[in-house]
Amino acid sequence: MQSRRGSLMQSRFPDLVAAAADLSDGLVLDGELVVWVKGRMSFEALQRRAVSGGRTAVRLAQEMPAHFIAFDRLQVDGQELLHVPYGERRAQLEQLFTDRNMSVPWALCPETTTVATSQEWLMSWTQVPGVEGLVMRGSGQRYLPGSRALYKVCRRGTTEAVVGAITGIVRRPQALVLGRLDEAGAFRPPVGRSTPLRPDPGGVPSVVGLQAAR
Repeated sequence: MQSRRGSLMQSRFPDLVAAAADLSDGLVLDGELVVWVKGRMSFEALQRRAVSGGRTAVRLAQEMPAHFIAFDRLQVDGQELLHVPYGERRAQLEQLFTDRNMSVPWALCPETTTVATSQEWLMSWTQVPGVEGLVMRGSGQRYLPGSRALYKVCRRGTTEAVVGAITGIVRRPQALVLGRLDEAGAFRPPVGRSTPLRPDPGGVPSVVGLQAAR
């Protein structure tokens, strides 16, 4: 098991290593590690597990089991599939789940080619904390390691807030700190902040996006 950057992680996820013992040799899957806590995906719990080791890793595997959501099959029986069109790799991945009756902690990432279904997923599934949106790719794409070959569509919400403070200086602010007024009219920060501001050609900073406060 290795991260996107190639770091070995099997000592931190002994539960997934044990589950992988039932899979065939020479199999390489690409996917996403997630940890569910109280009905939501918890990035904090995943980070905690990713830096654990030894007895702590074993204990956390029992308290916060990880799941692997597979979305690609990159090698089978030692043979690389990187140049095989994605549609064929996906078919092989689905067949793997069927043949081996794979279940928890393994999960097959859902997929559709229907626009209406995609729109429904974007609106309903993003209500689950931790799910930001959809990822798209072409059925004829080959696998490109290290390249941003996927198109991500995020759901974005709107809300009202008050600019309560800035970072940087007034003449050239770096970011806006946002808050809201409570029922008594008192300002309660922060509810979020802007992404880094950049001046427009006239020298006035422009807001390019907002980030929710954690």
